[in-house]
Amino acid sequence: MQQHLFTNKAGNGHSITAASGGSGSGGGGVSLTSIELSAQIAQLNASLIESRHKAAVTQWELERTKLSLEKTNEELRRAETQSADLHQRWLALNDSVKNGSGTTSLPPPPAPVTVNADPCLAYKDKKASELPLYCQPIHVVIAGWDKDVRSLYERLDQDGRPYTYYNHRDVDTADYLGPNKGDEAHPFIRFIIDHYDHLPQTIALVQDDTMRQALPALNHLRCVKPSPKLEYTTLITCYAVWTIFERHNFEHLIDAIGRENMKPLPPDGQKLYYNCCAYFIVGRDIIRKHSREAWRRLLEMMLKNSSGTHTIGLVFEHAWHAIFGDGWLALDIENNLEQSCQRYLPNCTDMAPDTNFCKLPRKQQGSR
Repeated sequence: MQQHLFTNKAGNGHSITAASGGSGSGGGGVSLTSIELSAQIAQLNASLIESRHKAAVTQWELERTKLSLEKTNEELRRAETQSADLHQRWLALNDSVKNGSGTTSLPPPPAPVTVNADPCLAYKDKKASELPLYCQPIHVVIAGWDKDVRSLYERLDQDGRPYTYYNHRDVDTADYLGPNKGDEAHPFIRFIIDHYDHLPQTIALVQDDTMRQALPALNHLRCVKPSPKLEYTTLITCYAVWTIFERHNFEHLIDAIGRENMKPLPPDGQKLYYNCCAYFIVGRDIIRKHSREAWRRLLEMMLKNSSGTHTIGLVFEHAWHAIFGDGWLALDIENNLEQSCQRYLPNCTDMAPDTNFCKLPRKQQGSR
């Protein structure tokens, strides 16, 4: 018996293969009739065409929005130029009148128009959860694994905090990020890369360890004044002493982000300290001190790393403060605590009493 294999690449990642017996006596039956095969190919092609059409419509809408914004910005610039020109003409006319009579002058003109092109002003009356990403004061990135996060969602909704959830476990969900590699560092860097051009004012990283750390961290988040220039600020109170481990992985991390952008590693054996567990908040200007390409190199370094999943995650956990510009912290906990505490609002009553490491003044009626 002679067999023929028919393979069709449908263009969307699916292949269909059918085998048919050759001509002549003794030929086997057809595993998939040509009619059925054609029908499946047509169905897949139709799905592909529909997907391409939707992508084209989305791209067209994005281009139309971009053109509209460019047109608006051009009109704003033109208005500024015209206003400045009129102001200069008034000054020249006023000088000529004064020079002619010595006493007469024109009434003062209105100040030149300065157009404030801040796009967030249009949303000043909206809730934080209703704002475009770029205008959000704080956006929470949740690194999930297998915990029940309903109480975390309830707290975030109660505080009006917009958030993005990523998980490494539930393959069939829209928030699935892929197999775990790097623990909580993976979703945080992924969020930065995906939204680099329109990051919120600040990003807070929390995990799904709800009762032990996440909810206390969200309490502390209430005590932070969001700003694009906010430096790396820890949201939990665990500080740990360490010495360099897996030195080659730290060197790979520094190479990925650029040696000109990070301080060199201290010698082996030197005692350092770090903020445990990677619960923190940082401003977009601090994040953007590194280019999107640098963040992509960091992600690639993480995903291709041959060390264990949790090992490379620990490397990032020990390096966040250095990545964001604080350097490798010497064993001076009191001084480092003081610097961290300066980034919290005074008189904030949301610092839990058992974790009030900033020793902030406590009041029954305090301002956040």
